[in-house]
Amino acid sequence: EESKLAHMRRMQEEMRVIEEQVKHLDELMEQLEARRGGRVADILVRVLDVAADLKSLSLVLEEAKESAKRGDEEARRLQEEMKLAASDSEKMKKLMELVGEEERARETSRATCE
Repeated sequence: EESKLAHMRRMQEEMRVIEEQVKHLDELMEQLEARRGGRVADILVRVLDVAADLKSLSLVLEEAKESAKRGDEEARRLQEEMKLAASDSEKMKKLMELVGEEERARETSRATCE
């Protein structure tokens, strides 16, 4: 759990850094547009697009990790339910054996009485 929390914190920190870099690139683009215009600004727009794609991929990765975490929790829950069902099945089997033994004892008792 602690490693998962630490991982989540690292992911959040990485997201914050990416957001700061995007903001910085935005500012640079505005400065370059004011100074030079056209070509350099186009290049920076492409860089910003790549940065936005990286941010999107990071979010998708985080969602996938959360989904995997939920899947692990669901698998543990189902495994626990299977253990309980197996235990219940064993208890029912023992109960049926006891009922069978009781019926045989009654039949033996009746036969002896007759």
